Amino acid sequence: MDEPKTFAKRPAAPSALRETPPTVTWWQQIAVLVALGAVFGWIGPFGTFQDLGVLSRFAYWIAAMLVIGMGSWLTARAIAHLEPSASWPPPLQAILGAVIVAVPGTLVVIVLEAIFRHAPPITALVLIRIYVSVTVVMTAIGIPWAIIRSRRAREVAAPEAEQMAPVPVPSILPTQIGSPFLRRIPAKLGRDLLSIATEDHYLRVTTEIGHDLILFRLSDAIAELDPALGQQVHRSYWVARRAVAKVERDDSRTWLVLSNGAKVPVSRTYLPELRRAGWLEG
Repeated sequence: MDEPKTFAKRPAAPSALRETPPTVTWWQQIAVLVALGAVFGWIGPFGTFQDLGVLSRFAYWIAAMLVIGMGSWLTARAIAHLEPSASWPPPLQAILGAVIVAVPGTLVVIVLEAIFRHAPPITALVLIRIYVSVTVVMTAIGIPWAIIRSRRAREVAAPEAEQMAPVPVPSILPTQIGSPFLRRIPAKLGRDLLSIATEDHYLRVTTEIGHDLILFRLSDAIAELDPALGQQVHRSYWVARRAVAKVERDDSRTWLVLSNGAKVPVSRTYLPELRRAGWLEG
């Protein structure tokens, strides 16, 4: 979704989060990968225990984990922000990330083999064997890490929800009075809600002033919003009715152009309901 032309300053509110949620830092990720490399270096799988000395074995596996593991982490983060994978369970995202990163990971293993042991023959069978091995290893590592990351995100959300103080809603519209979710919007953004979009475990809330991330689920946000205020138009988007400036159609796709210039896709699932509500007239 297009970015608004203006941005609000970050308010010091419990529900507002930075652009990079502090669940996992680069240094934490590197430390985990180094530790995993040390474990694999100690075990010496795939024949490295017999073929390599202690120092060479540890260097081999720590290098492999750092290079391939960081690629896997970055790939998983990208998958979490793209459709349709953004709405998938974290373990499924981890599997897809392992399948993708195993392609460059295969080349990394070939280079490490040439440095520490001997260059393997580049045949289709060898490439497939290395690819499958990298995929299995990264899947075994990625799924538990994805589950831990998801649990940590929920743990961060719980105390924030408990500590959040009610914020007066500066409007007398019944639709806003009956929408508790509006109290979760950072005060600096006001209450003129335009749209909500999912980003991993977070929601990007956009108002006429700007936008910010809050740790919340889209389904729970919709449950707290008065239906008269707007509707869900896509698996990952909710839009305020008054925010729709016009409707655009591109081949078989339908888009809502909002008052701030952003374009929101409308999925086929929600087209009939929006037509009945009169959103797509004209």
